[in-house]
Amino acid sequence: MNMIPNYIPKIPVATERAIQAGIIRRGQLAHVYVAHDDWCDLLAGKGPCNCNPDVQVRPDGPEKLN
Repeated sequence: MNMIPNYIPKIPVATERAIQAGIIRRGQLAHVYVAHDDWCDLLAGKGPCNCNPDVQVRPDGPEKLN
């Protein structure tokens, strides 16, 4: 069984995209938002994440995204 949740490998990719888009700066404190699919086992309390969640990195502070 894979013990690494599906969204973990997406975090560095989403972070780099946010940096390249000017959403955050390298080294800036930011939040990672993971939006799981409604049917994900993690949300149902059945087990680890088994969906293909959307991962976004947003700044921490007044310049937050919508």
